[in-house]
Amino acid sequence: MGRQPATRPRTPTDAGAARHRLIRALAELLHCLAVDALVVEDVHWADETTLEFLLFLVSRQTLSFNLVLTYRPEDVAADSLILRLSSRMPAGVGIGCVRVRLGCLSQGVDSERGTTGASRLSGFDQCSGDDVSWLSVNRTTLTLAPGRSARLHVAADARGFAAPGTHAAALALLVDAPYHYAPLPVTLKATVPASWAEMAGTVNDAATGKPLVGATVTVSRAGTSPYTVTTDGQGRYHVWRNASTVTVTAAHPGHAAQSQKVTLKRGTLTTVPFALSRR
Repeated sequence: MGRQPATRPRTPTDAGAARHRLIRALAELLHCLAVDALVVEDVHWADETTLEFLLFLVSRQTLSFNLVLTYRPEDVAADSLILRLSSRMPAGVGIGCVRVRLGCLSQGVDSERGTTGASRLSGFDQCSGDDVSWLSVNRTTLTLAPGRSARLHVAADARGFAAPGTHAAALALLVDAPYHYAPLPVTLKATVPASWAEMAGTVNDAATGKPLVGATVTVSRAGTSPYTVTTDGQGRYHVWRNASTVTVTAAHPGHAAQSQKVTLKRGTLTTVPFALSRR
């Protein structure tokens, strides 16, 4: 008998299954090439298949290379798969994570040469927790047989917020299947408690009157943990705290810190300006 021709692999007829097969093959190729780092820039512009590939990489029990992603948070849609990448690592995956936020270029800084405005964000030196601290779910992993269902309890908690406002997040499913499940949007509107007081002001240079961008304003009270905010591009700050007598301290590099004792009244806006002198 003559030699039978080799049988070609069956091509999946389902588009999702074919995409999943391609994603698996690409991941294995990166592993075989002994890649040290995979850098994907401007992920906010990536197509859905690319995001699914990145999700597949971080969902693996072992990741043999560093994965570096850059994106602009303000350009991420509410239903984007990026929310899965930046919100939670799958349970049991031993992957370390560092988030870095790039600051704005200062005047006179050559954008081609770079800037030292990058800093590691406090509290984001690892990704074992959930970025969306106000959103929780009673089960983070589960196994479902075909045709079965499970009920999850989702809770939203506004007690950790320092100011009123509307907060949005997305609850996503990371599955080992060739199918895509759209994230479930969640919105929480935090209102002002009756016992809160509002405080706002500016931090300026005492000599020039110019606003000090990025100055820290710390509100402290005996028996409680200090609360710190930073000024915006116009040197402004805005905080909500429980009505009480507090100490407010403003500080900025190259300037002497300044403190004021302020009595905050419930339901009232108190304006506290600062003019810092250079050291």
